[in-house]
Amino acid sequence: MMKVVLVAAALMEVSGAAHAAVPAFTATCGKKTEVKAAAGGPIMIKGKEAKITVEKDNYYEAVLGKMTVMLTIGADGKPSLAFSRKLKEEEKKGTCTIK
Repeated sequence: MMKVVLVAAALMEVSGAAHAAVPAFTATCGKKTEVKAAAGGPIMIKGKEAKITVEKDNYYEAVLGKMTVMLTIGADGKPSLAFSRKLKEEEKKGTCTIK
């Protein structure tokens, strides 16, 4: 039993180290939606903390209400952002401009 616990702890440590940390950024998505993050997170959308999910080692999704911001971290560590917003009967998608 002790071996199983130690192996599980070692695997959790290794898998956690593979994820790139959220870099600090300020961006505008769409016409005026401001998105900010401090190094390591959290990601703020319109001044409110978004729920973050890690999809891949360098890809995060931050969700607040009907808006989802997709964050990709390049090999050089620079962030790239896109967004989608659910409207009544459609979904609006676009890119974000990093300041």
